[in-house]
Amino acid sequence: MGVLDTAAGALEQRTLRAVFVPVLGFLIALGGLVVAGVGWSAAVRWWAALDGSARLALAGVLLVAALLITQLVTAQRTALVRLLEGYWQRLPQTCTTRGRRRQAAIHRRLGIDDPRWHLYPRDSRLLLPTTFGNIMRGAEQYSTDRYAIRAVIAWPRLYPTLPESFQHTLAAALGELELAVTMCALGVAFALTGTGIAAWLLPWYAVALCWWGGFLVAWLGYLAAIGAAEAYGRLFRTAFDVYRWSLVEAMGLRRPSHHEDEPTLWQALDRLWVRGAVHTDESALLDHVDSGAEPPPLRPPSPRPDRAEQEHDSPHASSTEGSGRGGGLSAASRRRWPLVVLALGLVLGGATAAVQTWTEPTTTQRSVLPYRPLALADLHGDHARDIVGRYPLRPLAARQVVPPDSLGPRLADGALDGRTVLPLRLAEGRLLADTVRRGDRVTVIVSAGTVVPDVLVLDFRGDAVIVAVVRARAADLLAGSGPLRALPG
Repeated sequence: MGVLDTAAGALEQRTLRAVFVPVLGFLIALGGLVVAGVGWSAAVRWWAALDGSARLALAGVLLVAALLITQLVTAQRTALVRLLEGYWQRLPQTCTTRGRRRQAAIHRRLGIDDPRWHLYPRDSRLLLPTTFGNIMRGAEQYSTDRYAIRAVIAWPRLYPTLPESFQHTLAAALGELELAVTMCALGVAFALTGTGIAAWLLPWYAVALCWWGGFLVAWLGYLAAIGAAEAYGRLFRTAFDVYRWSLVEAMGLRRPSHHEDEPTLWQALDRLWVRGAVHTDESALLDHVDSGAEPPPLRPPSPRPDRAEQEHDSPHASSTEGSGRGGGLSAASRRRWPLVVLALGLVLGGATAAVQTWTEPTTTQRSVLPYRPLALADLHGDHARDIVGRYPLRPLAARQVVPPDSLGPRLADGALDGRTVLPLRLAEGRLLADTVRRGDRVTVIVSAGTVVPDVLVLDFRGDAVIVAVVRARAADLLAGSGPLRALPG
């Protein structure tokens, strides 16, 4: 929960649910492949050998990677939607042509009585190569067909005038759409990166499972995107059907007195928003309500723009914030694609580095008593030499993982030779732990006339201190009555 709480503070709620959570699952799935490749038992031993700070650092790396990829996916969301819609400029033209023919055949088979037939564009020349694209374009063209309102121009201006409750409903539908698009993209990414990891670490059947499993997730995400597009498209149409006059009222303009005169008003506004000017005989249409001027006779609506203009101006991409629907893919968006590739490369490279640096944790080859410096013969593992000379604070059984936080500091060679390990109850034992560390040497005052120097502190246990004292002076310490006193140094 700590990771999600941290991410929630950096991301808005919709992005957290629609992008961050799937991305986090994607990274965990890749990590699961790496763990399966090196062996679950080795992974458990390796994790048990890590101290708290190392585990926290790994969680931080996972969080940063998830946030980075989340931001990159969010930045490329428009491009991903356009790709699913069927804008394949970088593919051969035959792919687009065949896709459009197939969609035209599907549309004809649906028939006018089928509910999905009305979700497609009316003009067959506007069909796109994918079902998802045609549902989105059908919603985009609806306002043009009914009211001569070009959605790409009017929607950013209409959205702020919508009631807050309707905005929340629209945002929820858009969140479902974004979640489905993200799952589709991550499914493809897993099919590529996961297959690469599996080919390196796992048997052949795992490679096939990652490949087909990733594309299965992508296909399910695409089917979910189609359903989400239908729901979002219906709300998008409703916004123009019910609330288009709120935009006119917000601008302080008059409503046309007849329904057949409405297209002329919207075309005049379209020219004003796009070109900054209108025809002379339309200028009075844009007077404010309180101007007192009567509008002149309305001109009949102009012919619909041709196909080239439709494809240029049509709002092809889904709005990411509910405030507008963007047009073509900008140069800035195209420049972000290398960042997405870089992020995926970092994920794959990080997995590679983790495998390359993954080593067997240090374990004991035989039982080891506490407060006895470890020798190389006591240990097994790639990092055994790093803890030689340190002493365990608790008994260690044979073949037990040696956690670094269960060891005292490294002692000099022969530091315990000729010494006896004793527990002492010092008067200021708890305070002594604040000023003296394990491995330090102290002077213990037994009585007014008895002082025992060069006492090696090994550990603290409540009010008691575990020390190593020269055997000849051990009797002096044991002869003391009551709590003893100790001075550092």
